[in-house]
Amino acid sequence: MNLCLAWMLAFCLAAVDDHCSNFPDRRFEESQSTKWKNRYTNLAYGYSVRIPKGRTGYSDLPPSPQHGFGIVLSWEPRAYLYVDGSYNSLEVKQAKELEQLHLKWLAEEAAQVIGIEKRNTRLGSLPARRYVARHRCKKRPGTFIEDETIMLHQGIVYTVGLLTTEERYGRDKVVLEQMLGAWRLAPRE
Repeated sequence: MNLCLAWMLAFCLAAVDDHCSNFPDRRFEESQSTKWKNRYTNLAYGYSVRIPKGRTGYSDLPPSPQHGFGIVLSWEPRAYLYVDGSYNSLEVKQAKELEQLHLKWLAEEAAQVIGIEKRNTRLGSLPARRYVARHRCKKRPGTFIEDETIMLHQGIVYTVGLLTTEERYGRDKVVLEQMLGAWRLAPRE
């Protein structure tokens, strides 16, 4: 199983390690992944995002499905930014339902959820939901932050998120905001 597919499966299942800043595996950048600089365009799911200068995104090599990419912001402590487009396999009707599911999975896996901020926002020109969840982990000290924006549009779930530590959040959020500001719908194949 390739690394990005493994990441998406693990993230969707809300594994403990994902919420506790252990993902991706250190071999992530060394793997045979497609490297993205400047701009990532996904014609299968119909979106595009500008990658901040000096950053590299990594995704699966073809013929694996292209859902999105990830950027490692720091290995220790682990900080990871991800962008994804996937079909609405859970068949939810609103992004708010996905937000509730993600927060439910987090609550089940975290040692303690310290606080959650939720709000309406936009991804590109369309309405979306954003939450920032602070939590503690069972096997790692410190406070971790998951900042995720979710949008549901024409049967596709679009996600832009950040997993980081409380100490890194201020500087990592700057990169996340750049990505959110540069995200756009694109024509689909």
